[in-house]
Amino acid sequence: MNGFLFIVFLVIIVIAKQLIGIVNSQMYVREYKRMIEGQKSGRFGVGVYRPKLGIGEVCFIVVDDEGKVKQCRILRGLSIFAKFRDYDCILGLKVTDKRLVADRHFKAIDDAIRHAYAAVS
Repeated sequence: MNGFLFIVFLVIIVIAKQLIGIVNSQMYVREYKRMIEGQKSGRFGVGVYRPKLGIGEVCFIVVDDEGKVKQCRILRGLSIFAKFRDYDCILGLKVTDKRLVADRHFKAIDDAIRHAYAAVS
C-alpha cells in the first residue's frame, strides 16, 4: 500500500507542475501583449537568467530606434509566487550605457537587449 501512495503522490506532483507551467505561460503571454500594445516602433526582447543555485529572472524590454530603453519589466522569484514588475530605474538609458553593467539585474537585461537586436527586422 505504501508503494501505491508514493505513486499517487508522484502523479499529483507531476500534474501540479504541469498546471503551474500552464498558468506561467498564460502570464507571460499576457505581459507580452501589454508590453507591445501601442508600440509603433522599436524592438522587443526577452531575457532569461537561470543560475544553477538561487532565484532566476525573466526580463521583457522595449528599446526604441535610438537605442533607449522605453519599457522594462522583470519577473524575479519562485514561479508560483513571482509577478512581473516595472523596472523604471533604467528607462531612458541607452543600451550602451555603462550604468546598465552595474545594475543588479544586468544578466537578464543584457540577454533581453541581445535578443531584441538579434531579431530580424
